[in-house]
Amino acid sequence: ATNPTLYANMPFDPMKDFAPVIGLSLLPNVIVVHAAVPARTLRELIDYAKASPEKVSCASSSTGSTGHLSCEYFNLQTGTKILHVPFKGSAGAVTGVLGGQVPILFDQIPAPLPHIRAGKLRAIALTGPKRNANLPEVPTSDEAGLPGFHTHTWVAVFAPRATPAAVIARLNAEVDRILQSADVQEKFNGMGMEPIGGPPERLAQMLAADTAKWARVIKAANISLQ
Repeated sequence: ATNPTLYANMPFDPMKDFAPVIGLSLLPNVIVVHAAVPARTLRELIDYAKASPEKVSCASSSTGSTGHLSCEYFNLQTGTKILHVPFKGSAGAVTGVLGGQVPILFDQIPAPLPHIRAGKLRAIALTGPKRNANLPEVPTSDEAGLPGFHTHTWVAVFAPRATPAAVIARLNAEVDRILQSADVQEKFNGMGMEPIGGPPERLAQMLAADTAKWARVIKAANISLQ
């Protein structure tokens, strides 16, 4: 959903060269701040960033990551000018915020979760449409006053475009059945992930919507990868 805009020369077109089979899991990002940051709500974080334009920064696991794009989408939605600081992986980004080098982190839930529970980092809001079992007390962006600010990583199954419809249907039905099992759902919940499932059309719509959304964000922030 992001690479067609991030890269100038893509060897394939995700929309045209693949047949959607089924979405597997969705993992929302969490907006986290260093304990010294005065903001405790999303509204306070927006005010904090606007008070020092281009002086407040956010950490992410890498340039072009969902954390980075979440930060740029946040700027676009709120009018803030938070600067992006890329690290080599989520562990480095979390360490940078723990050490106070960068005040804000946009990342997937697992990496900062232990530090949130220990009180070293403060979770401000989740970027998914519903609360997460690992952080039940943390509001969604919708609840916190920024409706529609949804950014997440998703995992899905695709097949070559020429795959017969009967094969797609069989794969979809079998994987959907597995996703609905209590064992799989328990494992997903433990990792902060939500099962997606549903027909291939649901995945196709998700890919199309995210491709359009992230193209707008990437172009506005002038991001490109080699």
